[in-house]
Order: sequence, then structure tokens, then C-alpha cells
Amino acid sequence: MQQTVLYLALGLNYVDYQRFETLAGEAIFYVAGNVEVHGTKKDVTPAEAEFVVGYAIDSAFQIELRVGDVEKPSGSDRSAY
Repeated sequence: MQQTVLYLALGLNYVDYQRFETLAGEAIFYVAGNVEVHGTKKDVTPAEAEFVVGYAIDSAFQIELRVGDVEKPSGSDRSAY
């Protein structure tokens, strides 16, 4: 439930997130530089691939609108610390 509330607070559609996750799976990035990908759908259609790319772009845009600059999340100035 907490994860659902987070997505809603960020302005993301949770149903679309679940569809994205079903299609794209998850990637795990390790410090050593290797990457593991799990849960991707086999035989993705062009429409599904378009959805995944569009969702990723839209999500990044929505998060940026709410959080702001990565260096200054929600307008905070971390350089003062």
C-alpha cells in the first residue's frame, strides 16, 4: 500500500506502472558494473514497446515536476549542509 501511495503522490498512474513492470521487468545494477534483468515479457509487440518508452518518459517528467531538480529535491538547498 505504501508503494501505491508513493506513486499516486508522484502523480503516476499505478495501473500503468503495473503494466510497465509486467512488460519491462526490473533491472538490478551492481557496483561492479554488471546488470541483471528479470521479468521481461517475451515477444513484446511494437505497441507494448511504445507504451514502455512513453511511460518511462512520462514518469520521469511527472516526477521532475513534483520533485524538481535532482540536486535540489523539492526546492531544498543541500549546499548549506
